[in-house]
Amino acid sequence: SRPVISIPRLCARVRHALCAKCEMCIPVCPYHARYMNPETGRVEVDPVSCQGCGACAAICPSSAVVLGLPADDAVMTAIEEAL
Repeated sequence: SRPVISIPRLCARVRHALCAKCEMCIPVCPYHARYMNPETGRVEVDPVSCQGCGACAAICPSSAVVLGLPADDAVMTAIEEAL
């Protein structure tokens, strides 16, 4: 039997302090995981739909999108909000 290697799934995260709200990342997402939240006025990521392909990070002109493990997302969001 061959060993099985599991690779953790990445998820995109928006660094809101850097986001220019240009929305270029929304239509480029092939999984429709990005949207403009009308309540907060921020670009958000649906972590369930996001497959971590990186299309949003590649097109972001302000480098506001980063890819990471979903568990890291909560930690980074807490740090960003504290700044």
